[in-house]
Amino acid sequence: MKTNFKLLFPSLLVLVLFNACNETFEEQVLLEESQSNEIITVQGEFDEFNELKNLYDKVVVEEIKKNTTDKKGDYNFQIDSTNVIKKSFENDDYYTFSVIRENDIWPNFENLVISNKDEQEPEAYLFVYIPDEAYLERFQENPNTAFSGSIEAKPLDYEKLMSSAGGCINYTTEICNYGGHTDNGLGEGVAGPGCQDTYIVNNTVCFISPNPFDGVGGGGGSSDGGSGGGGGSSNDSDLPLADSDVITKVVVTHEQLHQLNSDLGFVYASPEAYWVRSSANKDKVSQLINFVEANKVNGQIPLEVKSISSNIVTAFINGQVVGFEQDYKGRMSSSERAIFDSMSRFKQLAYLVNAQKATWASEDLYPHSSYNGKGDAFRHAYFNGLNAILLGPILAEDLATAHEDKPAPPNYPNYFKEVQMDLFNNQVGRDKMNWLVDGYDSLTESILEALTNGELRYLSNLQGNGASGRATNQSQLIPTN
Repeated sequence: MKTNFKLLFPSLLVLVLFNACNETFEEQVLLEESQSNEIITVQGEFDEFNELKNLYDKVVVEEIKKNTTDKKGDYNFQIDSTNVIKKSFENDDYYTFSVIRENDIWPNFENLVISNKDEQEPEAYLFVYIPDEAYLERFQENPNTAFSGSIEAKPLDYEKLMSSAGGCINYTTEICNYGGHTDNGLGEGVAGPGCQDTYIVNNTVCFISPNPFDGVGGGGGSSDGGSGGGGGSSNDSDLPLADSDVITKVVVTHEQLHQLNSDLGFVYASPEAYWVRSSANKDKVSQLINFVEANKVNGQIPLEVKSISSNIVTAFINGQVVGFEQDYKGRMSSSERAIFDSMSRFKQLAYLVNAQKATWASEDLYPHSSYNGKGDAFRHAYFNGLNAILLGPILAEDLATAHEDKPAPPNYPNYFKEVQMDLFNNQVGRDKMNWLVDGYDSLTESILEALTNGELRYLSNLQGNGASGRATNQSQLIPTN
C-alpha cells in the first residue's frame, strides 16, 4: 500500500538540549477557582521567567555550593528547564520543575518546588512521588494521568533540615474534575489538555531528621484521583490556601522522555527506558528525539525509523554494536576510518547499526548472492539509504565513497568492477532516502522495488559461474531485473 507524505530528515549535526527552541513564548493562563481567590497557572521554559534565575541561584545553586558533603546524593540533580509550571496566588509565586538524576529512581520521580512568598525569604523543597500500581498501569496509556500513590518531601535547606527533629510541609495540588468532586472514580483525571475544570486539594506531608528519607510519612491521601494516602500525614481540606508552604502540580520527569519511550515501545522498567531517562545520556537522547519527531507521519513512527532508533539505544546500552564494531572497523579504508573517528559517538553507532541492519536484511532476503550479486546490490543500496536518513546525504556519500578507497587485492585485476557496482548502488540507495515522498511504506520496500525494476546493478559471469563470487574478465555491470 502506498501513501504520499512529505518527510523531513534531520542532519543531527546540532545537539539540542531537550527540545529547546526559539519559538515565541505563548503563555497559557488557566484560572482556577479555589475558595474566594484565583490561582493563576503559567507554563513555559526556564529562561522565559525573568525573575526565576535569581531565585534558583539563591535557593538551589547557593545551597549546593554551601553543602558539599554528607547529603547522600540528594543535591546531585538537574532540572528539566524546558517545562516549568508557575502558580501564583495573591502575591505569592511557586515554581515546579521535574528533577532529573543520573541514577534514575523510576518509577519514583521527583519535583523541585520553589516558593517565593511576599515579604518572606524564598525556599525550595524536594517532593518524591512514589506511584502505586494503578498509577503505573494508567501511565502506560496516558503519561498525564492523575497521580496516585504516596509522597515524601523535605526542604532543600540542608542545615535547617538537619538542625530540626522533623517537620511538615503543607501543599496544595490541582486535580481534574469530570463533572464532580470524585473525578471519574478511577483516578484517571488529567489536569491540563482534555480537562476543562480542576479543583484544589490541600495536603500535608511530614519528614523526619536527620535521615529525612528513613521512615518518612507518606503523602496526604485524596479520594479524588490525587495523591494516595500514606502513613504519617494528614489530608486537611479545610487548610486555608494562604497557609500552604507550596502550591504545586505534579510534573512527571520530562514528558518528552516518556513520549520517546512510548513511541519506541520501551516499557517503564526496561533497560532501554532507563537509558532514555538518565540525565547522563541527555545529549544523545536529544538527537534521538529530534530524529523521531521529524520523521513521524500523522503522529506515527514508520517502522524503519522505529527500528533504527531502537537499535541505536540498544547499541549505546551494550557499549558497542555487539561483536560487529571491531569487525567492521577492520574493513574500513583509512580515509573512511578518519571520517568515522571524527564523528560523534551517536553517529558512529548509527553508522554501525545501519551496516549491521543492512547485512542482516541482505542475508535474509538474498542468502546466496551476497558478493557481487543481487544481495550485494541490495545491501549497498539499503545501507546508504539508511545512512542518508540518519546521518544526512552528504556524510553518507563521503563515508560510502571513502569505503571504496582501497587498493585492489593481490592478483585481482577486475576489482575495479566491484567498485563501480558498489558506487552505483550506493547512489541509488541515497536517492531513495525520501521513500515516503515517493509513496512507499518503507525504505525496504523502495529498495526492493528498485531491484525488481532493474534500477540497481550487479555483476554477471562471476568466478565459479555462481550467484556470488569475484568478478572475471567477462563480468559486466547489468540491471538487477
